[in-house]
Amino acid sequence: MRKISDGSDFHGTGIFTRDQDDCLKLQEKGVMRLGSGEVFSASRIWVWSLELPATLKIFYPETPRRLYHGVNLSGGSGSWNGCASHLCGDDVYEGWYEFSGNRLSIQHHVRGPAKSYQMEAVYQRRDVGFPESSPRTP
Repeated sequence: MRKISDGSDFHGTGIFTRDQDDCLKLQEKGVMRLGSGEVFSASRIWVWSLELPATLKIFYPETPRRLYHGVNLSGGSGSWNGCASHLCGDDVYEGWYEFSGNRLSIQHHVRGPAKSYQMEAVYQRRDVGFPESSPRTP
């Protein structure tokens, strides 16, 4: 779920898969509803890489890779958070990331001469279990 300060929102799914460089590719697919009422299918891909001890790098899906945010994470015991920013032209994209249990919350503040909005994205991990007919090992 993603809510944008102009009244737009996005609902869909995000699926992580491992790529050939041992990074995680996040592919989001869903429905975008603009503040104007227009509704359409939308998708986005991001590439995530964790560098030890605790830096999350998020890239645009380009070759060569271009960094969107480098987030220095702090915390522990199931909760991690951090912030990052980048400049796109004269606009600044600030992001606050919080990982807690099975939930990821991201707050974005974008400001500058071309863009000005706030966005909240919430990712909730679905329980992944075995179908009842699957064999289980103790």
